[in-house]
Amino acid sequence: MLFEHRTRKEQDHMQLLTLDSLLLGLLAATMVTALLLFRENPFDPLSIFSYLYIPRFVVRPAFILLDLDTPFLAFLFREEPKALARETLMVFSVGYIAFILAYLSFKGWSRRWIRSDSKGKGRYQTAISMRRLRFVTSIGILVALGMIGYQVIRVGNVAEFMYASRHGLWDGLSFLRIIPNLTSLLAAFMLVESIKRRRGRALSAVFLIASLLAPTLMGDRSAVVYPIIFIIALYTLSRPNVPVVYLAIGLVMIGGLMGALDTARRSIFENNRVNYWDTVEQADGDSPSVFRTMSKALNLSVFDHFMVVKQDFDYNNFLYGDFFVRGVIGLVPRTLWEEKPKTITSGNWFSETYLPGTAGKPFTGIGEWWINFGILGVFFGMTLSGLFCRIAWEWAKHRRNSSGCMLLYLVMILSMTSGGVIASNLPSMFVLTVAPLVLLNQILRTKQRTEKASSRKILGPAPQIAGRYSV
Repeated sequence: MLFEHRTRKEQDHMQLLTLDSLLLGLLAATMVTALLLFRENPFDPLSIFSYLYIPRFVVRPAFILLDLDTPFLAFLFREEPKALARETLMVFSVGYIAFILAYLSFKGWSRRWIRSDSKGKGRYQTAISMRRLRFVTSIGILVALGMIGYQVIRVGNVAEFMYASRHGLWDGLSFLRIIPNLTSLLAAFMLVESIKRRRGRALSAVFLIASLLAPTLMGDRSAVVYPIIFIIALYTLSRPNVPVVYLAIGLVMIGGLMGALDTARRSIFENNRVNYWDTVEQADGDSPSVFRTMSKALNLSVFDHFMVVKQDFDYNNFLYGDFFVRGVIGLVPRTLWEEKPKTITSGNWFSETYLPGTAGKPFTGIGEWWINFGILGVFFGMTLSGLFCRIAWEWAKHRRNSSGCMLLYLVMILSMTSGGVIASNLPSMFVLTVAPLVLLNQILRTKQRTEKASSRKILGPAPQIAGRYSV
């Protein structure tokens, strides 16, 4: 009797594994097919969305559903984790369908709405002044390193500073964190311009390395990786025939870099203080594995965090726009409003709610729409995101000054939005990243005559957006 019960239980388990495999396979096939059919460029919004969300909502769920790994923060789950993973996948699927439908449906409308400025007007057009760009980047590097040097001396050492940076050191001064990020983006932009003009490449590389010191000391992996992504993307966007193997190598290198930075950061913490995150995992009984390591390195734990809020929030206690209101009031400096809510971002809200005293733990922009408005909010938010991405892409691919305009486009897709998904931090990221870059874009430009070959020598040929079949 016991043997029959065990056999039946094993059969049920195998059936669930089969169904989960089919579910994951169907979702993966849908996303890959949409990518192959509708992609226009390796760095258009659909491609960027797929690069970010296939690992988060296909690979990570596969680790959980196929018994390759246990959920992060498993002690927070009251419901069966696999059932929650399936429900979370369903929510994402609704959002993905809404995103794709909006992105494709508004293609014709956005093309008519966006007007190309490819034809120059008058006898002059503008080009980036490398002298001004180097000057502004130098100032940014000096300010960033000086600011961080002061904080390191104040807190004691680099390890303490790195830990404090993730645990409230910049409260009330969060706008200062954007200085190293913007500086590294300018340095990446400088390197791309130098490569295009075929002069000053070594100096620009030195500027880039120097600009990455500050975010590295802050333990901010995104600020270190993003400039490298921008360099690869800017090169790819302006070259119509980049071999796919080069792109694959670049993506693998970025993943490896994120893993190396995560390992280095954890090593520094372990050698100087107990990392609360690791303490929680050890108390939870988690055992290290290659799947666990990969999930940590690529920040795939956001899916697990989404599972937690999916479990704890429904129509009885949705927040109904609270995150988005906080995203707007976050623009008000705390010096002007002392009673301003301490918790502004969704990641910090998650930590304060479930793990007080730890660094912010985001649960994706789709998770924000869910916790605020439920499944209808996910559908509306992802429809809005698809429309935004289509407009941004049509605007970008009709600009002939590729480096500056493409940098703005990439910042809008990767920083201002979460891989194309509009989230509650959009107002603050627009003010802190897009607006300064637009201003700098005007400051750094200088007029050049459009006559004869002198203009082409300075500006280089107008880049062509790579076609859908080129990679």
